[in-house]
Amino acid sequence: MGQNYLFEISFLPSIYFFSVFSQKEITLEQMENYQKRSFRNKCVIASANGPLLLTIPLKKGKHEGQKIREVKIAYDEDWQKLHLSTIQTAYRNAPYYDFYIDKLHSLYQHADEYLFNFNLLLIRKIAPLLSLSTFNFTNEYVECCQGIDLRGVITPRNYHQIRMPKYNQVFEDRLGFLSNLTILDLLFCLGPESINYLKSVDLTEALKAI
Repeated sequence: MGQNYLFEISFLPSIYFFSVFSQKEITLEQMENYQKRSFRNKCVIASANGPLLLTIPLKKGKHEGQKIREVKIAYDEDWQKLHLSTIQTAYRNAPYYDFYIDKLHSLYQHADEYLFNFNLLLIRKIAPLLSLSTFNFTNEYVECCQGIDLRGVITPRNYHQIRMPKYNQVFEDRLGFLSNLTILDLLFCLGPESINYLKSVDLTEALKAI
């Protein structure tokens, strides 16, 4: 598999993350502190009006600097229902929506008290759909890792700058191609062909604009 890639854990990670997962060894950072304005509790889907952020609300308090494994999800509002309704509106006409949506409903019913655990559950359940399985965790936090350090590299501000190969998307006729959305977009649009797409991505070339 070659060189190891290090990522922070994300909510329904990007297509680029899973492209790396399909081609290289990956390690998930579990010893860091939470950082705002990141994908740790956000993902981007394609809506009729353009890219749309889905956000997991967090319990009130100061999260910046809190250990990532200690950050708790808030359930004051039914955000799971809102997410699923938004996803349905966006993707109900996608070719493989019906094939995957029940699996997603099941995952949302098991939302954890802790953000890290819920994100990890999603990754572990989505990975087999792509014939992927194995990854590692950090045992301590280090500023500079051995390998390719992508912690904090892909953010809600620059994710779209990653150059991913085009595939047919639901709203492409009106929005053009939207690059590097959540893995859900790829699954709903390409289904079983998603893994072939992921393995075809030139990982180095995709990052050149970042």
